[in-house]
Amino acid sequence: KPILLLSNFDTIDDLSFYQKNKIQVVLHNQQQLQKIKSIDTPLKIWLKVDTGMHRLGFSPENITKILADLKSKKNIEIITIMSHFACSDEPNHPFNQKQHAIFDSLSHNYQKSIANSGAILALPKTHYNFVRPGIMLYGISPFGKKHPELNPVMTLTANVIEIKKIAKNETVGYSQTWTAPKDTNIAIIDIGYGDGYPRHAKNNTPVLINKVRCPLVGRVSMDLICVEIDDLIVNIGDEATLWGEGLPIEEIAHHSETIAYELTCQLTNRVKFI
Repeated sequence: KPILLLSNFDTIDDLSFYQKNKIQVVLHNQQQLQKIKSIDTPLKIWLKVDTGMHRLGFSPENITKILADLKSKKNIEIITIMSHFACSDEPNHPFNQKQHAIFDSLSHNYQKSIANSGAILALPKTHYNFVRPGIMLYGISPFGKKHPELNPVMTLTANVIEIKKIAKNETVGYSQTWTAPKDTNIAIIDIGYGDGYPRHAKNNTPVLINKVRCPLVGRVSMDLICVEIDDLIVNIGDEATLWGEGLPIEEIAHHSETIAYELTCQLTNRVKFI
């Protein structure tokens, strides 16, 4: 099937490679436009319009002229006009309507694409001809809380490597950020920020052990985390789920003051992927 390359292309040699391998490209700046106009290689392109995110894309005011320039090149086939939402993770944000109105006004008889995950789930009028799911392909909601129609495809697990008895008023971890309110037990789990588990995860971030939610206690270390298990029966070697099946990553992101996108991206090559 054809592949759409969303990222940047640099050289004319790249364009020959793309054409040979049936790769379609996104055109989003004047430098690319000049390169495309200088070649005779057949090429299929998507034209990106900046409707307000101000990241990549041509100004809407220039699209008519750019389309005319490209139509004069018989080797260039324009597949789709595309853009990108800045606030679709907030479906009621008025900027969504503003961007949609600008995009909708580009009535150039071409196919269109603007809907990312948030728009796919919450803004049906923006679906047009193609949608571009991102984070939802991982079963993760762009809205910061689990979506009932999405199931996680990534589950991050690690093992319990030690169990300790902690007396009341004793502290756990670097900088003594957690003090035991009573005599209790903690499990030490072999994962940390060196693996990509968020260092800023706060005390009480949930960890799933034997299907029971247990609170993270103390600072996340490079290689280890500590979890209060109290009277739960846990053995060395038991598996702990950090996020995924049974424990929404959106919730872990909230406790870490970040977004699920970052958590999935920052896992390091120390983690075994299956």
